[in-house]
Amino acid sequence: MVAIPIGFAIYLTGVALGIIAFIKKEKGFIKYISLISISLGVLFVVFLFSIFGGI
Repeated sequence: MVAIPIGFAIYLTGVALGIIAFIKKEKGFIKYISLISISLGVLFVVFLFSIFGGI
């Protein structure tokens, strides 16, 4: 049961670093992978709300 909050914390850290990379206009390909991760995270949250919240 501890693995879920730890994984979510790692995910949020990656999202925060990706946002910082876009704000600072860092060069590289990794920031685009982070952008994909952010969009998939948003889709995941919407999916969970549609299952459990009844959107």
